[in-house]
Amino acid sequence: MKLTIEQSLENNEIEITIKCGVMDDRLRKLIESIRQYSFSLQCKNNSEVYSIPLEEIYYIETINK
Repeated sequence: MKLTIEQSLENNEIEITIKCGVMDDRLRKLIESIRQYSFSLQCKNNSEVYSIPLEEIYYIETINK
């Protein structure tokens, strides 16, 4: 596997390109991990709404709705 990282202040967002000959289970797991990384959970505390990345969540508990 070859990994190329291009860092530039001109890039406004992260872009990941995967080039492969055959999609195998290892690659599918890698893609799923990358997809989960980009998701976050919207949480509300009183009137404030927070966006928490999934990789930072270890435990969730709700009380009274």
